[in-house]
Amino acid sequence: MVNDHKMSNAIIEIDLCSPAINYEQFDLNQFILNQVEWANKNLIPRGEQKLPPRILVNLRDFANFETDTEGLTRALHLIESLGNLPSNQRPFGLMIEEPTGFLLPETVSKLTRIIRETMISANWSNGKLLVHVHCGFGLAESTVLEALANGADGIWSAVCKAGAALGHSCSSITLTNLARLGNKFVTRTYNLPAIIKAARKVHTIASKEPVPRDQEVYGKEAFDLVFGGWHGFMGDKMGAVASMIGVKQTIIISDFANAEMLHQAMIERFGEPEKTGWDENLCKKMEEKIDEHLLLGNSFNYNTIIGLAQLYEYSGGCISSSMLKIITSDSEITDEHPLIISLKQRWEKLSGKLNSPSPKNLEELTSNSSIFWQNPEIPKTMEEIPINHFIDDIFTDVNVTEKQREMISHLLDVDGNGYVSWQEFVFRLKWAIQQKGLMYYPTPEALILGTFEFILQDFS
Repeated sequence: MVNDHKMSNAIIEIDLCSPAINYEQFDLNQFILNQVEWANKNLIPRGEQKLPPRILVNLRDFANFETDTEGLTRALHLIESLGNLPSNQRPFGLMIEEPTGFLLPETVSKLTRIIRETMISANWSNGKLLVHVHCGFGLAESTVLEALANGADGIWSAVCKAGAALGHSCSSITLTNLARLGNKFVTRTYNLPAIIKAARKVHTIASKEPVPRDQEVYGKEAFDLVFGGWHGFMGDKMGAVASMIGVKQTIIISDFANAEMLHQAMIERFGEPEKTGWDENLCKKMEEKIDEHLLLGNSFNYNTIIGLAQLYEYSGGCISSSMLKIITSDSEITDEHPLIISLKQRWEKLSGKLNSPSPKNLEELTSNSSIFWQNPEIPKTMEEIPINHFIDDIFTDVNVTEKQREMISHLLDVDGNGYVSWQEFVFRLKWAIQQKGLMYYPTPEALILGTFEFILQDFS
């Protein structure tokens, strides 16, 4: 069976505290020694160089050793027996695990040190001692570091936290911690930026969900900047760690953000002001507007492309065509959202009708007077619709005053050319979706009404 699968490595698991085993009658040591001997004879040599197979013995109920002293004694006797084997027959090392996250770091470190000291006294100092700790009470990472500081010389884990129960201390976070503490072996040996990318990818594959934004180390916002200026929060060291593991730091926009941070955030999202046409003199006003929203009890997410653009508008800014292009291409709300798809179909239908070469349509477009009619030229593409006809045809069920119509017209016609493009319209739609959540609006009609509600509420 083993030869059929060409297995070169094996993990032998053993329980030393099980109430189901009569340890007085069962010769545990001899059983494991037999297993190791069999594995050495039957596992396939590793690789082209025909290296010896690697065998690990997992002390599976290690976490019980704190309260079950007899189990700990059995473990130490087993370690002595394995250490007394000829060096070419010993296992590659031992594995220990804490599957609940219940034990305190100092307890795990004490037990780890006892096991390592026993390995050394049994002339097995070169044997590996690998640790694995599950999450449970917020101490998993500290527990692993304590174990590594007290005799463990490796970890066995996945690259990301996601796993059985509440997850576990993962290699991406442990390696990052070791690197930031100055472990040169880690920085020389491991490609940390690639490991961080792998952690994100594996999390998504395993959980079918995106990495939580606030996931430590490899989450999207793990190293983002919350405070401006110097506050003694080791910003330079955080920046150095972020750079070391290939993570980009982004400005977090909250009531802590000052004008300088908002200026940097605008550059990050929209580029230099002279290139994309935004007014950098409005950053102080943006800072004040955040405080104003806070005092009024308004809660807005300024940390998306759309949210930051909206804050800029709230502060008196005008969205340039270059900014609009960035907004519609980089929005976190996908164009495949069902409501967006439905409204785009309606858009195309109306655009096709209004852009028809039919003389009747041309006459209709040029004969109706309207305070919104700025340019009687008929667009040659389906990209834009005259703003007055757009409001009349798509928002037929919405009752608004002339003043409100003028305000809506002005905000939908971002570039002020008398027409509304799909990009201009979808910017406002995604803005409304962002404020209420992806599942808030059940129908396209509800989304349109919600978009109007935000426009009239926030700019009146």
